[in-house]
Amino acid sequence: MVTDGTNTANTQVYIRVLDSNDNPPVFSQPTYDISVSEDMPADTELLRVRASDGDERARLSYSIHSSVDPASMRLFRINPGTGVVYSADRLDYEARTQHILTIMSQNYGGSGNTGAVFAIDDATGVISVARDLDLSSVGYYIITVRVTDSGTPPLTATAAARVSLTLSDSSLPKFSQREYQAEVMENSAAGRYVTLVSALSRSALVYDITAGNHERHFAINRYTGVLTTRKALDFERTGSYSLVVRALSMAGVESSATVSVQVGDQNDCPPVFQQLSYIGVISEAAPVNSVVLGEDGNPLVIQAMDRDRNLNALLVFNIIDETARSFFTVDSGTGSIRTISTLDYETFSAFSFRVHVRDSGRPQRTADNPAQVHIKVVNINDSPPKFSQDSYETVLLLPTYLGVEALRVTAFDPDLTPDPAVTPADLSVTSALVYTLADRNLEHFSMERSTGVLTVKNRNLSKDRYRFNVKVWDGRFSSTVLVTILVREAMDSGLLFSLPVYSSSVAENDGNISIVTVVNAVGHRLNEQLKYTLLNAGGRFTVRPTSGVVLTMGIPFDREEQDSYELVVEASRVYDRLRVARVTVKVQVEDVNDNAPEFVDLPYYAAVQVESDPGSVVYRVSASDRDSGLNGDVVYTLKEEHRNFQVDPLRGELILKRSLEADLSNAEYKLTIVAQDGGSPSLSSEVELPVTIMNKAMPVFDKPFYGITVREDVPVSTPVLYINATSPQGQSVIYTVMEGDPSLQFDMGFDTGAIRVSYPLDYETTPYYRLTVKATDTQTGARSEVDVDIAVLDVNDNPPLFQNVSYSTTLPENSMIGTPVLQVLALDSDSERNSLVRYQILSDVYSSTDFFHIDSSSGLILTARMLDYETMQQYTFIVRATDSGDPALSSEVNVVVLVTDANDNPPSFSQSLYEVYLSELAPRGQFVTCVQASDADSCDANRLRYNILSGDERTMFMMDTETGLISLSNQRRQGMRASLRLNVSVSDGVFTNTAEVNVYVLGANLYSPVFSQRFYLAETRENTPAGSRVIQVRATDEDSGLFGQVTFTFINDLGKSKFSIDAKGLITTAQKLDRENPSNKDIVLTVMALDGGGRAAFCTVRVVLTDENDNAPRFRAVEYRMSIRSNVAKGSLVTQIQASDLDAGPNGRVIYSLYSEARLPLVDVLEVERDSGWMVTKGSLLHLQGTILSFFVKATDRGTPAKHSLVSAFIHVLPPDALVPSFTQPQYSFTIPEDTPVGTVLGNIYLAPGQTGAYTAVGGETPDSNQERTAQIFNIIYNICYTVPFLKYSDPLTFSTF
Repeated sequence: MVTDGTNTANTQVYIRVLDSNDNPPVFSQPTYDISVSEDMPADTELLRVRASDGDERARLSYSIHSSVDPASMRLFRINPGTGVVYSADRLDYEARTQHILTIMSQNYGGSGNTGAVFAIDDATGVISVARDLDLSSVGYYIITVRVTDSGTPPLTATAAARVSLTLSDSSLPKFSQREYQAEVMENSAAGRYVTLVSALSRSALVYDITAGNHERHFAINRYTGVLTTRKALDFERTGSYSLVVRALSMAGVESSATVSVQVGDQNDCPPVFQQLSYIGVISEAAPVNSVVLGEDGNPLVIQAMDRDRNLNALLVFNIIDETARSFFTVDSGTGSIRTISTLDYETFSAFSFRVHVRDSGRPQRTADNPAQVHIKVVNINDSPPKFSQDSYETVLLLPTYLGVEALRVTAFDPDLTPDPAVTPADLSVTSALVYTLADRNLEHFSMERSTGVLTVKNRNLSKDRYRFNVKVWDGRFSSTVLVTILVREAMDSGLLFSLPVYSSSVAENDGNISIVTVVNAVGHRLNEQLKYTLLNAGGRFTVRPTSGVVLTMGIPFDREEQDSYELVVEASRVYDRLRVARVTVKVQVEDVNDNAPEFVDLPYYAAVQVESDPGSVVYRVSASDRDSGLNGDVVYTLKEEHRNFQVDPLRGELILKRSLEADLSNAEYKLTIVAQDGGSPSLSSEVELPVTIMNKAMPVFDKPFYGITVREDVPVSTPVLYINATSPQGQSVIYTVMEGDPSLQFDMGFDTGAIRVSYPLDYETTPYYRLTVKATDTQTGARSEVDVDIAVLDVNDNPPLFQNVSYSTTLPENSMIGTPVLQVLALDSDSERNSLVRYQILSDVYSSTDFFHIDSSSGLILTARMLDYETMQQYTFIVRATDSGDPALSSEVNVVVLVTDANDNPPSFSQSLYEVYLSELAPRGQFVTCVQASDADSCDANRLRYNILSGDERTMFMMDTETGLISLSNQRRQGMRASLRLNVSVSDGVFTNTAEVNVYVLGANLYSPVFSQRFYLAETRENTPAGSRVIQVRATDEDSGLFGQVTFTFINDLGKSKFSIDAKGLITTAQKLDRENPSNKDIVLTVMALDGGGRAAFCTVRVVLTDENDNAPRFRAVEYRMSIRSNVAKGSLVTQIQASDLDAGPNGRVIYSLYSEARLPLVDVLEVERDSGWMVTKGSLLHLQGTILSFFVKATDRGTPAKHSLVSAFIHVLPPDALVPSFTQPQYSFTIPEDTPVGTVLGNIYLAPGQTGAYTAVGGETPDSNQERTAQIFNIIYNICYTVPFLKYSDPLTFSTF
């Protein structure tokens, strides 16, 4: 409240109390009791201790503080972050039945300078903010500041600075998270809780959604920040939402945060086939795992779609029908149909089955209707034909007749199909079987090639049995069968036909089945059944076996080919095959006028003298007609009436009607003569007859026309024809070629009439010449002409020539056997047989003949085997074309078949298992890994599509379908599991392969390692071999993954040189250790535990070496020399023998004894005190006066086994009055610092009063008894005047030396 004395005003003051770490942790229980079994293995979780702290943001850490029995510290460990107590080693009930541990919990109330958020000026001490502060994560910091002076040595002091964080009045609202993530299953009811957003502010806040709330699917409580759904969500419509939530303070300032809402998919959509009927085709020769092809030649793929995602959309196809399931399978990834066993067209020529599809969600959903699949199996010629019987045997009765059917063999080839709709791909299937006689020299029988009917071709059968083989061939395979013909004489049956011979006729060209005649046999009993058989039907006739009616088969007859048939009909009783009667049926073919007259002896040429009388026969033509009767009678007429000529209608003679005019000499008429038969309707033909008019003066040729044939290879200058013409006046005649030889191929002997070849003839260029030869009278000049026809006979002098220089084509590798590849064509310019070309593929090293077959007649190349692009991408072979001449000529051409790749190989991943590590703090879009696959099919290089099949139910990953790159999706959530297993697939559209991707999530490196103890004490025996176990230190890290993996190392040289530590913290010796070595007196190791993120912790390990008796006692002097009066009393001290043992305990305790090899028994006069080493007299020495006693003293330790040493002792026994020097005290002690300068006097040594003598430093056996080098360290200076010796330091000292 504020007042001015009159008025007042009130306001609220908000006081925020800052938390201070003023509360200690409190355990949930004062004591924890637990019972465990002694056979429990190490690292077993025993219990969890819990503590709480009233301070805000307090962080508790647990450790084992102490134990009643120190040995218990080694047997247990505690997780510093969770408070879980574990067993560290196996427990032993017999050793200790109870362990009492004290657990300590510490509170780290504030954060130190973690992350270097603060900086300090080293001169002024000003602390400043070095990085952005986050109130939501840390409320305050407690910083330790150290100040150091510049003195020598420098001195330091420390102080604590507390830094508290608070929001300013103008600060924007601070959300607890920059981004919120939530998941809501689709189809959830409206009002479903999504998440809670909250922000810090100096004043009250109001929340609202500013963006991303499409169609208002979400609502937020304006005051609490609770986000809920307004309506049901549909994953198939929208899979995720990115909402922007704003927080507005009363001061009008605002800030925003993003809320990513992932809609969880539910299996609410069934799969749907894209079509319900599929048709495929596959060759029966296709190997196992071949893909069925569709009608378009591409792989047949059953396609279905499911609008769900992940497992809910992972489709599984199943073939419903049991039979088809034995031969085919449907790829679950692509829907392609492949074979799983070999096919056989002869067993199953087609398959029709149903395919069912379901998804992999829960509950599983299936398509409403299955898809119908019809697969045609393409037949190839892979089976030989089979005869209907293993052998054939029949009886042939004599007498027999030509053409009598002795036997009919039948064979069946399962490859043959009567289907007229055979496609070109079925060209490998032969359409008919061919029967032949396999044995040669069978003169009595013949085999009809297409029907398998065996007939008699020679009726004179001399044997009673004939055996031979018959072969049937389907164009590729053949089979043979044995046929036996038994020849028997027909026996008298008592049957007679009603007529000795039957006669009938059939109409020519009639294709109808008609009755020829009816034969009837008599002589059989009443109701006795007879069987009529037509022995030589020849395919045109048949007889009804019971009625004797002889019929035609509906095959038209050609009288000109055969004008009559003599059929033999046999009648026999059903039960008696050898007693038969036979009769001949003569069938005459009635003529039909189906042939026109044909002129013979062509060509025609005629010449007539101009002076010839009317009625003279100029020339006679002749025509024949193959028909008979009137149909074959020919009448001749001139097509056009001529004033000078006429034709005799019956004889075909050309007659001169009237005298010719003189000026008609050398004229030529071309008359057309018609030959017409007498049929109805009549048929006719025409011929041209050239008529030349000659006078008496003109030379007369001896022939009206000359015609010859000449081989084209006739040598040049060979006379091929002699022309002869005579002059009516008897004069000589000159011959010349007037026309018909433009190329001057021939030379005419002008006086001889010899026609010679002047240049080589070529049938292929000019097969025919018509020369006009003129004969001229040398006196009168009269001339006449005659035609000379020269037909060039073809000689096989031209090889076949291919139309192309080479042939090439492309062929898919999945082409079925028998697929046409291409057709080569070679033409031979020769004629007739010489031009008949046969084709063949030449063998080569690539075995092309195994893969391709060529039709020898047409040149069509077909596939003979399945091709494989991955094995051979190109076939190059040679096709030879050979003509049928003698000798045969040939030519060759290269054929290149490029095999195009087809999708017949599945893709394969480069690895079956991928392992990747990912930080849990990785941002969206973070690259995870890239899976790679390859496909042997080159055509699939750009068709590979990758997909995540399962393991990503929370859609935290996305995969590039083309590259296989996996990255974090926009729906990535915090707090991912420590490991994820993704099943990924790659598909080429037909085949699918899978791989596994294990994603190990690495937590952020938030924690440092913590040792279970800060100090470890270990014992180990000295001299143990390298590798001996010392102790195991343990450290844990609350981080997960790589950041939680701890490695151990030594950071001091002693540990690195003499010890080893492994990844589990086990410390072992690296060398043998000697306890007596001064450097091993106090072994302190510093161990560092380092996590994968660089955070470290340290502990100290003190190693105590337990003693082993490996050292013998060593005397302080190398020898002992003493003088003694002979009258000393019994029990007098002579000297003290001193020896030391570097070992410890019993091993270092020394006992003394006399050891002498002298004859004089010393034990009577001397003894050595066992423990102190003092030598004492036992009796009188008077009898030994003047002698020197020489003996050994033995020092023995108490180890097992014991070790000992010997030292020499000499005692000079003097007279009673002898003067023996003695010191004022048995031992002198001096203490000096190690930095005492050289030459410093250490102290005085005194003789007894009244005694003088020379002083000498006696060398010892050990460093501390003036051994070797140490003998030079001290000098004894003898001052004769004062007789007072003093010890002087002559060499620098080091404390560590002693």
